[in-house]
Amino acid sequence: MLDWLPDQPDALVLSFRAGLRKPQQQIYRLVCSELRLQPCEVLFTGDDLEADVFGPGAIDALAMPIEEFESSLSSGPSFFAPSEVTDLFDRISASKAP
Repeated sequence: MLDWLPDQPDALVLSFRAGLRKPQQQIYRLVCSELRLQPCEVLFTGDDLEADVFGPGAIDALAMPIEEFESSLSSGPSFFAPSEVTDLFDRISASKAP
């Protein structure tokens, strides 16, 4: 997955520094604020459904399990992937094309 990310992340929010923990809504809002994006423009992914999928979903952010994300990167988005995620993968693929 790291191969698909920029050399440095656009934002880095560490829960221990922020004094917040997933699935507190404030931590997801802080990430969006640091990115200067609205929640609907951010995709959260992780291995814990409560913290990494339901938590971000509570602020109307896009979210999906990491297994689904990684599978989608290699074989294309699943039937269940939101259209925003499908569009994201299309843009990532286009940016990686020679």
